[in-house]
Parts: sequence; structure tokens; C-alpha cells
Amino acid sequence: MRFRRYLIPLAALALMAAAPSASARPTQITVNGGMQPGGLARGAGSNISGTSQNWSGLVVSGGADTFTSVSGSWVEPTATCSSGNQYASFWVGLDGWSGRTVEQTGSDADCNGSTPAYHVWYEMYPSPPVYFSNPVSPGDELMGSVTYDGLNTFTIVLTDVQKGWTRTLYPGEAGAARASAEVIAEAPGNSNGILPLTDFGAVHYGIAYVNGKKITSFSPTIVTMVDPYGFDKDRVTITELGNFWVTWLMSS
Repeated sequence: MRFRRYLIPLAALALMAAAPSASARPTQITVNGGMQPGGLARGAGSNISGTSQNWSGLVVSGGADTFTSVSGSWVEPTATCSSGNQYASFWVGLDGWSGRTVEQTGSDADCNGSTPAYHVWYEMYPSPPVYFSNPVSPGDELMGSVTYDGLNTFTIVLTDVQKGWTRTLYPGEAGAARASAEVIAEAPGNSNGILPLTDFGAVHYGIAYVNGKKITSFSPTIVTMVDPYGFDKDRVTITELGNFWVTWLMSS
């Protein structure tokens, strides 16, 4: 894992919306067949308080209409691939912890057999993800934000600092509860269930902000991904400053 600057001040995240932006109607590409990054948290048994079978990271939750924005950064990790298809997604978003929608943007580090593949996307779950044609590479610093604008509309921004591109979109989502905000590493799924998790080594997340405040000011739930038997699939390590690491332990 490359060691580099990690802490992103709130002012820098706010500049994302002002950065040169591609069209709000993005070029869409199709990848990974029926795999869907993002989506609802899936419980470990009946428990998604501290553990989940597909999410790990930080989650804050409250009543409906509590959360209006989330922003954060992460460093795209390197996928270690040997054989078989594996998948991992990294994102910031609103909802999905208890509600039935998720508004989110992020990246993938996948394995097509022994070949790694990296993608960027946004999703208004339960609608399918929209993949961008913009390039992303291991070691790139990605900055994402999701902001509620009112009247069921959102502003979603994703920036690759090293590649110099920004995507800004204004999608709608009817029925969004806005009852949670999260910064997540995920094992994506498809119609058959949760897919094997890519060996991504470790991914670093900078300090995230929710409603303009550090996520740690909300006493977030630290969520660990577990397999159906309760064994940890990764490890979350949060610092006193509020940035954190997710370290891969096993695929399934």
C-alpha cells in the first residue's frame, strides 16, 4: 500500500463541486455482468449493528430526513488476483443501513480471473449502477460526495485527484429516507448472493464529513464484514483523527 497524504480538509472537499466537470449525462459502460456494487447492508443473521455480511467501515444512523450530505476520500487499492472472479467496492453514500434506497458513488477493484480491473461509478439503488468510462488506477486518491438538494434530487460528485477528472451528476431518488450516512468497503452481490471479496490488501479512507461535520462527531458504528459463520473477512482500524483503514482478511 502506498503511503501518501491522507487527510483531506473540508474546504478541499467543498471544491469538488467547483472542479471542471463532465456532462451530467455520463458515458455509461457495462462491466462485470450482473454484479452490482452498492446496495443495502445485509445482516449477519439478524444483526447489522457492528457486523454485516457485505459492508465494513463507518455508519451513522438516525431518523428520517436526518442526513443531507456525506463526503470523504479514499486511496484506490491494488487488487491481488490469482484465479476466479472476485469483487470489491469502496464508496460514500446516504441510506441503505435501514432504508430501501441508497444514493452513492465509488470505485471497484475487481479480479477477472488473474487480471485486475478498476472502475468508477454512481448508483441510486435499487436502480442499477452507472459506470463511468473515466480511468482509475491503484494509488489514485478519490474524493466523493452525495448531497441532498431537496425535492427528491441529489448532487453526486466523484473526483480522481491524480487523473484530474471530476464527474458531477444530479440524479433523483423518490422515497429516500436519508436516515443513515456511510463510508464503506463492500463485497458486492448479484441475484445469487454476496460475491467473493477481492484481496485488496488495505484501503485507506481520509476523514469523512456528514452534514458538514466530522463523521466521528456522530459516534459512528464501526462495521466489520463477516462471513455466514461470523468470521471476520476484514478489519477496520480507526485513528484518533477519524481517518481509518479497512484491511482484507479473506474472500469468503
